[in-house]
Amino acid sequence: MIFTLQKYIFKELFRAFFLTAVALTCMLGFGGSLMDMMRSQGITAKELLRLMFYLIPVVLAYSLPVAALFSTTITYGRLAADNEIVACRASGINIYRLLTPAIVLSVLVFVFTFFLENFMIPNLAGRIEQLVKSDIQKFAYLKLKNQGYISQLDYALHCGEVEEVQYPEIQPDGTVTSGLIELSHVAFLRQDRNNVPVFYGTARKALIIFDMYDQKPTVSVHLNQVRAFDEEQGQMIQAAYYPIPPIEIPPMTKKKIKFMSLPVLMEIAKDPMAHQGLRNMTNNLRVVLTHSLAYEALVQQIKQYGECRFQDDKSHCTITADSYRQMSQKDGRLVFEGNVVVEHSLASGLVRRYDARQAYITSSLSAGVNEPMMTIELKELVRITEKVPGKPDRVDERKDPSVGPFPSPGDVMKQASMITLDELLSDNPSLDLNRQLSKSRGNVAKEKRDISGKCLAEIHSRASYSSSALVLLLLGAGLGIIFRGGHFVSAFGLSFIPVLVVVVMIMTGKQLSSAGIEHFGVPVIWLGVTLVALADIMVLGKFLRR
Repeated sequence: MIFTLQKYIFKELFRAFFLTAVALTCMLGFGGSLMDMMRSQGITAKELLRLMFYLIPVVLAYSLPVAALFSTTITYGRLAADNEIVACRASGINIYRLLTPAIVLSVLVFVFTFFLENFMIPNLAGRIEQLVKSDIQKFAYLKLKNQGYISQLDYALHCGEVEEVQYPEIQPDGTVTSGLIELSHVAFLRQDRNNVPVFYGTARKALIIFDMYDQKPTVSVHLNQVRAFDEEQGQMIQAAYYPIPPIEIPPMTKKKIKFMSLPVLMEIAKDPMAHQGLRNMTNNLRVVLTHSLAYEALVQQIKQYGECRFQDDKSHCTITADSYRQMSQKDGRLVFEGNVVVEHSLASGLVRRYDARQAYITSSLSAGVNEPMMTIELKELVRITEKVPGKPDRVDERKDPSVGPFPSPGDVMKQASMITLDELLSDNPSLDLNRQLSKSRGNVAKEKRDISGKCLAEIHSRASYSSSALVLLLLGAGLGIIFRGGHFVSAFGLSFIPVLVVVVMIMTGKQLSSAGIEHFGVPVIWLGVTLVALADIMVLGKFLRR
C-alpha cells in the first residue's frame, strides 16, 4: 500500500519537476537576450548553439533547486487539497513516509548540483574559452561587418567597410597561415588603464592579423596612411605606415578561482602557492629581494673601503664621492653626490676616469643571467678622461653616460635563496625593507590571504548551495501540505523566503572570507542552511503533525 502511494507521488513529483526544470532552463538560458547577443556581438546561430550547449550546465546548476522546490510544493499542496493526505492519515499511514519521494528528489538534486558546480562547469569554462579563442577572428569580422566597430583590449576600431577576410588555413607542411581582416576608412583609439584616450587618429586602410595557433595567441594591426595624435608624447603623427605591436589575448577563465574544479580548489586552499598567479608574484618578490641585497652589499663596501668596487673578466671599476645616500623610500638604489669619480680600468691598459656631480647605481636582472648586474649611471654633463700608457690623455665631455654593467659584489643569489618565504612574509622580518620591497612583500602576503580565503569560500559556498536542496525541499513539502487548497501558491512564495536567506548568507559569507576573515565567513555561509533545517524541524515536527 505505502509503496503504491510513494510510486504515485514519485510519478507526479518527477513529472512536475521535469517540466519546471525545462521551462526555467529555457527562460534563463534561451531568453530574449540571445537575439541581442547575435545582433550586438555578431555571433551566428551556429556559434550561438555551440555556446548554449556549453552554458546549459551552468543554467541547470541554478534552475534545478528552484524547479525541485516548486514541484515539491505544488505536488504535496495538490495532494493536501484533494484530501489525499487526510485519507492516508485516516488509514493509519505515517505521513512522514509520504515524504520519501521528496527526500529522494532532494538527494538527487544535491548530488547533481554538486557535480555540476565542482566538476562539469569548471571543465566547460575551459572549453568555452577555447571556443571563443578559436573563433575570435570570426566574432571580430561579424561585429565589424554588422556594426562597423569593435572595442577590445584597450583599443577601439571603427571602419567604413570590411573589404576582405581570410581565415587561417593548414598548409601541406603542417604550418598554419595567419588570419587576416582588411578594413578601409578606419578610425582608431587606444585608452590607458583609467579609460583615458592616449592615442587616436584615422587611417585609410588597416590590416588586422590574427596569430591564434601559438601558445600565446596575439592580434596585431597594421595601419596605412595614418594621421594620429599621441597624448603621451604631445605630438601629431603622419605616416604612410604605422604598426600597432602584437597584443597578447589574455586568458578568460583559467586563473579565476570561481572556475576551478574542487580538487584544484582544495589543493590551493591547502597550499596557496599552488596558485599560478601567486607563484608569479612570489618570483617577482624574489627579484626585488635580490636587488635589495645587491644594494646592501654596496653599502657594506662603502663602509669598509670608502668606495664601491666592481670587477669582471675584462675590467675593474671603482666609484667614490663626497657623499652617498640610499633611496630606501623607493627601491634602495644608491645615489652619489658631490665630486663623483669613477675609474674604469680595462685589461688592455686603457683607463677611463669619469668626473660628475651625481651618479646612480642601479641593479637589473637579464634573461639568462643568474645574478644581478650593476650599472653606474652618471647624470648631466660628465668629463671623461682616457689614459693609455705611452699616449697623451684624451679628454671629452658627454651627457648622461653609463658604465657597466658589472656583476654584483658578493654572492647575492645565495643570500637570497637562504631567506625563506615564511621569513620574508613574517610580521617581523629580519631584513631591512625599502619601499619597493615592503610594497611587494605586502602585496604577496595580501594575495596569499585573499587566495586562501577565496578558495575556502568557494568550496563551502558550493557545498552549502548544493546541500540546501536537502532542507529546502522538505520545507516546501511541509508548507505545501499546511497551505493546502488554493493556497499552495502562497506556500511556494513562503518557501522562497528561506531560499533568499540561504543565498544572502552564502554571498555574505563569501565576502567575509574573501576579505580575510574566513573563520567568521565560513560559518555565515552555512548559517542559511542551518536556519532552514531548524525551520524544517519546526514545520514537520510541530505544525504538520497537527
